[in-house]
Amino acid sequence: MRSITLELSIVLTFLTLISCSDTHTLTENTRSDGFERFRVKLEETIKVGMSQKEIIDQLGDPLIKRDLSEGKEVFIYRLDINELPPEDQKTYKEDFVDGATILFDSEEKVEQWKFSRGSISAS
Repeated sequence: MRSITLELSIVLTFLTLISCSDTHTLTENTRSDGFERFRVKLEETIKVGMSQKEIIDQLGDPLIKRDLSEGKEVFIYRLDINELPPEDQKTYKEDFVDGATILFDSEEKVEQWKFSRGSISAS
C-alpha cells in the first residue's frame, strides 16, 4: 500500500509539474484553432471507465507509458505539432506543452485524466 501511495504521489507531482496552465496560460492572441481542436478532441474522447484499447484506438499509442504498482498505468499524450497551422508550429515546438495524462486502474480502465496546457519556457 505504501508503494502505491508513493507512486500516486509521484504521478500527481508529475501532473502538477506538466500542468502549466495555472502559471503559464496561453493568451487569446497566441491560441490557435489547432490547440482548441486538440483540447476538444481529448474532452470528447477520454471518459472515465474507458479501456486502454479504446483510448489507443482513438488517440494512437501514447508518447509515454509508465507502469505503476498493483497494475496501474499512466499514458501521456502530446499535441502533434504537425496538426497546427504552419505559423504556429515553430512557436509551439519551442515553447508549449499541450497534452493529456491518463491514469488507468488495475483493470485497464480510465480512473482519471487531466488536460495540460502551458508553456515550458521560464518567461
